[in-house]
Amino acid sequence: MTLQQTINHMKSLLNQIKEDLSEKVEAGNRAAAQRVRTASIKFEKIAKQFRKESIKGIEQLAKQAKSKKKAAPKKKVAAASKKAAPKKKAAPKKKAAPKKKVAAASKKAAPKKKAAPKKKAAPKKKVAAASKKAA
Repeated sequence: MTLQQTINHMKSLLNQIKEDLSEKVEAGNRAAAQRVRTASIKFEKIAKQFRKESIKGIEQLAKQAKSKKKAAPKKKVAAASKKAAPKKKAAPKKKAAPKKKVAAASKKAAPKKKAAPKKKAAPKKKVAAASKKAA
C-alpha cells in the first residue's frame, strides 16, 4: 500500500470503531463490542504499517532533495579562474644543539647497603623437664 492508501484505511477503521462505540456498545450490543475489539486489532496492524511507510517516505523525500541539489549546475567563480600566486617555501627548521653527555658516574645510583644479618634466637631451655627429673 502507499502512504495515502494507508491513511485512508486508518480513517475508515476509526469511523467504524466510532460508530460501533457511540451507538451500539453503549446500548449493550455484544456483537458491536466484538466488532470494536477486532477493529482495534486491525487498526494496530495498519498503524505499524503506517509507521514503516512514513519513515520510507521521509527517506525518499530526503534523497530527492539531495539529487536536486546535485543536479543544479555550479557557477564558476571568476576569481578562481585567475592563476594563484606561487606559494612561498617554508624556511628550513633549525637543528637543535646536541645535548651534552652527562658523566656516567652521576647516572648510576649508589649501591644499596645490605641489611645486617638477623641473629637467631637461642633455643629455649626446658626447665620443666629438668625439675621433674629432680623430683
